[in-house]
Amino acid sequence: MIELTANCVFLLDIEGTTTSISYVTDVLFPYALNNLESHLESNWSSKQLLEDIDLLKQQSLIDVTNGLIDKPLPDNIDDLQFKSQLVSYVKKLIDGDVKCTALKKLQGHIWKDGFESGLIRGHVYDDVPKALERWANKFNCDIYIYSSGSIEAQKLHFGNTIHGNLLPQIKGHFDTTTGPKQDPKSYTKIVEAIKRNPGDVTFLTDIPQEAIAARSAGLTSIIVCRPGNKEIDSSTKEMFPTIKSFDEIEIKIK
Repeated sequence: MIELTANCVFLLDIEGTTTSISYVTDVLFPYALNNLESHLESNWSSKQLLEDIDLLKQQSLIDVTNGLIDKPLPDNIDDLQFKSQLVSYVKKLIDGDVKCTALKKLQGHIWKDGFESGLIRGHVYDDVPKALERWANKFNCDIYIYSSGSIEAQKLHFGNTIHGNLLPQIKGHFDTTTGPKQDPKSYTKIVEAIKRNPGDVTFLTDIPQEAIAARSAGLTSIIVCRPGNKEIDSSTKEMFPTIKSFDEIEIKIK
């Protein structure tokens, strides 16, 4: 059992922490992939999609520089070849599980249709809703989410879970627009944004590199070992406390 004090702050990862990795890989990613072309056709002239395409163009320039692709997306979206090139590029990003803002925003907009139609419901582990309610309502803890998924996608996910709407217990959201999750500066930005001391914040994640980055910024890190997560080695277990369920966190009133 891990003890924390009332009025503390929780910063939660999603995939592998509140939500199974298989839900992301077997439900969300395939839905975005299978509905990519129909989403483009239905929204081609919309302002939102044009903004998504602009971000993807910028990302393609970065990927050319990094040697990930041979040439960037062309500037002219009216080019007859543009749409097919766009589809191929986005599929490459999805297949590579690239954690870039451009892809995550587009995926979030595709998932929006699925959530609103009821075809998608967000998975969370059974211990999560009870813990969020207990932490927020009984012990006055602030709960924030930090995920590579866009803020819009996060809100869709927690607003439409298999356990209902969990957004009332969540005070705020952060995504890759804040910075990479393995960069300590990202956690410093989050702490500054929520106006709390780093020592007040506990970050829960399944990724050791993220835990290290958060600890470097002064946060407390806990590794979450859910079924299907990558096995944590012994050296990581020596560095960080580990839990299998949020039920293993006990809140004490000072």
